Amino acid sequence: MTTLPYRWIVFDAVGTLIVPQPDVSDIYNQIAHRFGSRLSQQEIQQRFRHAYHTLSTHIAFEPFQTSEDLEYHYWQQLVACVLSDVNDPQGCFQTLYDHFAQPVSWQLMPGVLTTLEWLNQNGYKIAIASNFDSRLRQILRFHGVLNVVHQLMISSEIGWKKPAIQFYQHVIAHTSSLPQKILFIGDDLENDFFAPQRSGLHALLLTNHPPDHSTPIDPSGILTALKDLPIRLNAISSTGPTTSILHSTPS
Repeated sequence: MTTLPYRWIVFDAVGTLIVPQPDVSDIYNQIAHRFGSRLSQQEIQQRFRHAYHTLSTHIAFEPFQTSEDLEYHYWQQLVACVLSDVNDPQGCFQTLYDHFAQPVSWQLMPGVLTTLEWLNQNGYKIAIASNFDSRLRQILRFHGVLNVVHQLMISSEIGWKKPAIQFYQHVIAHTSSLPQKILFIGDDLENDFFAPQRSGLHALLLTNHPPDHSTPIDPSGILTALKDLPIRLNAISSTGPTTSILHSTPS
């Protein structure tokens, strides 16, 4: 009988298993104009990117500390920064917040359910570990993902968000597994690739656009599509896990 290279496969959620549908900028644009904004969609996109990357570590008492209340406050601040010219800021925010709580506002990435079912059938344990809040649970339940997942770990419930080491320590503790028997998969270079490995986990970066030469990654650390995961795991079963990171850290 083939020995499994990992006991647990842990997935990120947004951008890995699910994506907003329509796109975030489309929804922000539609709702912003409903509340009187004169910003163009391109301006909204630019403002969103800036706010998303600058607000994350400035809400909690400690960097990356979080909770349901802090997540709500984070998104409230982000919307206020992005859509600063709407005529009803709280009404606009609540409309957006409620929109992204609706499961129909999200769709599964290609190959999600078939890949998860294959993992189950082949003896792997599956977890999802995401920077999100309690809205994620009903989204995943609606799309049938929770039927084939053994653990769901959400940052707002853990109290820490990626890339805090406490987040990955929680993953290790709640899978009751050795770190080297956990494979973390996601689309974010820091949160889902570098940070898990600093905590002793193995990692694959899910991307169609490999990082540039400033962050060298061995090709064995990149997964271009979820449907390719069974082939990759079968290959690892034959050769053994390899180190995905090339002894460098992102600058």
